[in-house]
Amino acid sequence: QEKTISLEKMAEQLQEVGFYSQSQEVPLDLILQNKAYFQFEGILDPAWRRGDSIWSLVEDETLETVLNKVRDLRQRKKLEDFMKQHDLPRNNSGQVTFTIARKKPLTTIQKKVS
Repeated sequence: QEKTISLEKMAEQLQEVGFYSQSQEVPLDLILQNKAYFQFEGILDPAWRRGDSIWSLVEDETLETVLNKVRDLRQRKKLEDFMKQHDLPRNNSGQVTFTIARKKPLTTIQKKVS
């Protein structure tokens, strides 16, 4: 079962319920968790993970695998380098995509139906 929606599917659904003039914005300099994002060992703390809703989408078995990898990297003193390396794409792709859409006035929708 999919837990996220593609931008294309979201655009389609927004249009179906009367939204138009859709666009996406990806602020490359925005980090939602601010400094906490760079607390690399934070991933081991459930409170830290609650600060980013993406973690709620991770299956328990997958989460345990990830946490074990993080513990291993930390023990081998390679966690910071690993995290920095895997964060590099964010500089070009961003962390979040905002979708902006306008809702058609109800009178416009009613005229189309008539």
